[in-house]
Amino acid sequence: MIKSWIIVLFVGIVQISFAQDDSISNFDIVGIWKGNDGSQDGSFTFDKEGHAIIKTKEVVFGGKNFSRGDKVFSLTYEVNLQEEPYQLDFTFTELKSQRTMVWPCIFKIIDPNKIVLARGSSGKRPEDFKDYESITLVKEE
Repeated sequence: MIKSWIIVLFVGIVQISFAQDDSISNFDIVGIWKGNDGSQDGSFTFDKEGHAIIKTKEVVFGGKNFSRGDKVFSLTYEVNLQEEPYQLDFTFTELKSQRTMVWPCIFKIIDPNKIVLARGSSGKRPEDFKDYESITLVKEE
């Protein structure tokens, strides 16, 4: 009887492990992701070269170069699937001075076309999704 339970437990653990690996292996952030933060619709576009564009109803910024005031910036992103929760960093670079600012984020994969994203504040990465503003994003393209 105990052998049966051990086998069932082992098979269950193996299936869970493969299911988690499958969602990661099928995950690709490149594309357009849309969501609503509770107050407005927005989207994140991630390209293959590592640039991101963030759009809301009032604001569009990002890409290889965009202007804010008299300065020109770029917005890049980097994904780390080796840490849990998964990490996503947006890096704003002022092109003339090369000064950077990083928005450290975390995300969890619901399925390959749906994620929950939480952005930290004051340069600190969130540790969980409870105490930070988060948004559910659905991949459109």
